[in-house]
Amino acid sequence: MRYRDERGDDWADIIDTLTMHPEERRRVVRLLAEVEAQSGGHSS
Repeated sequence: MRYRDERGDDWADIIDTLTMHPEERRRVVRLLAEVEAQSGGHSS
C-alpha cells in the first residue's frame, strides 16, 4: 500500500489472508456471489 494508514493496513491483511488461504478465498467469493444475487445482479 502506498499510503500507510489503518485502512490500508486492513486491506493488506485481507489480501494476505486470502492469498495464503485458498479455501477462505473460495468462501469469500461464494459469499460475494450470494450478496450479488440477492441484490439483483451486478451494477454497471
